[in-house]
Amino acid sequence: MPNPIEPAAIPVVDIEATAKTQARVRLDPTAIDEYAESMKNGDIFPPLDVFREMGSERIVLADGFHRLAASKKAGIPEILCNVRAGDVHDALRFAMSRNRDHGVRRTRADKSKAVDLALADPFFDGMTLRGIADHCGVGKDTVSRRKQELNEQKNDLEAPPPEDKPDNTPEGNTRKPKLPLTQGQLDREALLQACQVIRSMVYPGAEASEHMELTAEDIKIVADAGGWLLGACNG
Repeated sequence: MPNPIEPAAIPVVDIEATAKTQARVRLDPTAIDEYAESMKNGDIFPPLDVFREMGSERIVLADGFHRLAASKKAGIPEILCNVRAGDVHDALRFAMSRNRDHGVRRTRADKSKAVDLALADPFFDGMTLRGIADHCGVGKDTVSRRKQELNEQKNDLEAPPPEDKPDNTPEGNTRKPKLPLTQGQLDREALLQACQVIRSMVYPGAEASEHMELTAEDIKIVADAGGWLLGACNG
């Protein structure tokens, strides 16, 4: 990792918190509220870790999403940061290695996401499973198991669809027609898609569209998700 520059106080509004550098599945609203209250009481928190992109001078957040959200909630205008030189990809790789023994405890899903990000990043090509595990702060078996699962999923997606076999009944040697999906199957697919969008959201509520660059179609899916989930609960 690049060596940190001297810590600097940076205006909160200048720090870009994007899902592209978030190694967690989601933020914890309770932790944000608790941090915000502590900040109002004058408690000092560790500096954020940010990357300054050369050329554009963007300041991209790598570690400290809960602390940044809390500072906004507490109305704090600027926050102490460790500034490093690098781009969004550098920030993401840094984020994968954080929160092992500090901050909000990582969930199993958070650890799995960090491993998935590492396995999908060409930067880690050729690195041993142990090396990836050490970087992400997980066990080697976790990386090995997840890599096998992803390879199996990839093979399933790339496998050609099964051919329709002829109907060898006495009535004739004809192909069986494919049945259309039932309404129940369509509903289930829509529900799963909607839930997946919600689970991938780093920011809760109204902050999501502001920070995650959601498209109009994304927002429609999220809105539809509310209807699906209400229907499921009321059904």
